[in-house]
This record gives sequence, C-alpha cells and structure tokens, in this order.
Amino acid sequence: MKNFFRSLSYVIKLYTQSCKDVGERIHRKGQHLKQSKMDCPHTMTQGLLILIVSSLQVVSSSLNVSICDQRHTFRDVIICNVPLHTNVCLVCPVSRGKSSSSWELPEGKVLFREEVKVDRGISLAVNNCGTSNYTLLLTSVQNKNQYVCQLHKETIANFSVHVEGLCDSTRSDLTYCQVRLQSEVCLVCPVSRNLTDIKWEYSENKTLFRGIVNTNFLPNILTVNNCSLYNYTLSISNLTEEAAGRYSCYHHDDKIADFVVQTKDKPNVEIHWNEHSTKYLAFKEGADVALTCVAKSFDLPLALSWEINGNEIYTEPITYSSTPEIRRDRSFKVTMTSQNISCIIRSFSFTKLASLLLSSDSVGERKSATSLLFVITVSIGILALPYLLLSSYSKPKKTQRRSNVIVSRPLRY
Repeated sequence: MKNFFRSLSYVIKLYTQSCKDVGERIHRKGQHLKQSKMDCPHTMTQGLLILIVSSLQVVSSSLNVSICDQRHTFRDVIICNVPLHTNVCLVCPVSRGKSSSSWELPEGKVLFREEVKVDRGISLAVNNCGTSNYTLLLTSVQNKNQYVCQLHKETIANFSVHVEGLCDSTRSDLTYCQVRLQSEVCLVCPVSRNLTDIKWEYSENKTLFRGIVNTNFLPNILTVNNCSLYNYTLSISNLTEEAAGRYSCYHHDDKIADFVVQTKDKPNVEIHWNEHSTKYLAFKEGADVALTCVAKSFDLPLALSWEINGNEIYTEPITYSSTPEIRRDRSFKVTMTSQNISCIIRSFSFTKLASLLLSSDSVGERKSATSLLFVITVSIGILALPYLLLSSYSKPKKTQRRSNVIVSRPLRY
C-alpha cells in the first residue's frame, strides 16, 4: 500500500509538471530526430483518465520488480540479468536525498540529477522502489545497457543490465540462443523495422511474417516489432519444443541473419564424490575428502560458494565458462563431529544449493551401536509384554477352604 501511494504521487507529480512545462519529447524516426510538443489535456475528464491509466501502469509494473544491488557485483560491476519485458530496480549504495547525486550513462549523458529528470526522452523513475537508497527503476526492459550512479561527480557504482532471451545478430554465422521452456525470446534482425520487403522464415521453408503480416504459423506465440524501437524483430512469447529451431530474416530475398533457438534445462546444482552425486559420506577422522560442485544451466555471471554448517568458507565469482557445466573442486577434512557441506550457486535470477553430510567412521559406529542397543531393548520389551500381561490375569484367587472332617455329636435320648 505504501508503494501504491508513492507510485500514485509520482505519476501526479509527472503529470502536473508536464502541464506546467509543456515538456518536449524526442522521437527517433529512421536516422532523423524530431521534436514534438507534449500538450496537456484540454478537459478535466481527459486529464483524470490519463492519470488513472498511468497510475495503473505504474502500480502493475511495480508488482514484479527485481532488485539489483551490490550482492551481484563481479569485478567492480554490478551485473543484472533481467528476463525480457520485466522490471528491475538498480540500487545505488548511497542514501536517497543526497545532494549532487545523479544517474548517468557511461558516455556521460545525465538521466537524473537527484530526483529531477534531465533527459525527458526516457521512461525511467528514481526513488520509486520502496527503499531508502538512491534507486533507478527500469520498466519492461527490452534493451541491454549500462548505468552509472554518481555522488559529487564521483562514480559510486556501475550497473550492467543484460536481457535474458534477447538475441542480437551481427550478420555473421549462426547465432545460437539458449532459452528456457515457457520463457520469452526476442530475435533482433540488424535491419530497420521500417524497410519494405522484409520477412521472417522458419526452417527456410515456412514464411512467418512478411513485414508485419502474419502467415498463421504459430500465431498465438509469435509477434513482430515489440521488443525494439528500431530493428525488425521476432518475439516468441512462450517458448515450446515445437517453436524451437532455425529462424532467418530476409530483405529483398537476401538472408540477413540466421538464428538457432534451443531450449535448455532448469538450473541444477549437485555435489559429486568420485563422479557420483551423493548426500552422505563417512571416512576415518582426519581424512581429506575431495568434493566437486557441479552447476548446470545457469546464466552467467554467477557466484559459487562453499559452506560448512551454514558458515561460508569460500566464494568465487564466475563470469565465463567454455562448457555448459561449471565444476569446482574443494577438499574437506573429516572431523569427529558430522559436517553439513553445502555448495550454493547465486545468479541474478536463481539461488540454488546442494548439501552433503560428511561424518567420521567413529561417529557412524557409535550411532550404529546406539541404534542396535535401542533395537534390542525394544525387541525384548515387545517379547516380554504378552508374558507379563498373561501372568497378571491368570493368578488364582486366594480362598478359604472348608474342612471335610465330620465331627460327631453325641445323641440324646
């Protein structure tokens, strides 16, 4: 509720400010820039309608916001892997309200000075994430970019936003796009969306779109030109096994780019010993045991951590891997007490862990002896119970017996 009123007040402030300033929007058309006036509504009804629609858009977009902060730092850059068309909040490690704070692009273009928007051609918001930090809210992300948070003209944090499911082609060989099932993927053809005689094909024999006209192949999940303002794009909204395959874009029947969309498994992490996944190991006390953490289908960058009984002992940031699997070895010494060994994988989208109980043989022997003694005791009790019950009910009652001796009495005449 607090975020709702904050979002609503932010929209009202933008609306009233735009009516006062009659701000300018810059629209890009081809390679030319045009300026157009952003006029205020002429009636109160129109203004109220726009205000309600804008408020609903802000509130609905804030329902699912990913937080990207210093926990995702790799080599002095905060990496944000964001699913396509989702919202992310960049959290600068300074308090909101600080003077001389700003959000900028790496080339020096200023977006915000404190809470004042400098570039009116962007759809961003500051301090709208419900935290006490200086933040930048990106809504419906569809382009990768970099952002810089500054204080007194000194860089405090660098953010690099990567979009999962966004596949760019550079007119080279095949571009491979690995995407999880039921997620969204956007194929970006390196030509303008405003060109004529452009088309998308599937497997080089099925025409999907001619320009923006759908040819009814998978019409429920395929759309064009909804994930880039400038390029000719094809979006798959809900990737299925049927929709995976090879896609090509053409201009005047000349192939411009080739994409191969592949599905990948859900992220998984396991702890291996001797090339086998296991949950329990027992060795002699003092022995060194080599374990391997195996992570599959994770998006880079990520952080791999080892923990013993919940205490972190090692963390490694991983930004590149030449294989689909990430494997890291570590040796652990067996102690007298059992140890809970965990390998934790943290990426922007997922946090998963695998655990293993490492014990010494003596601990296992003591536990086995205790368990055996308990089993024997219980068994004896169960066997003796019927005898005790039977003996308690079958004992004869003590009764006083009458004597059978006949006592003769003298007769009286």
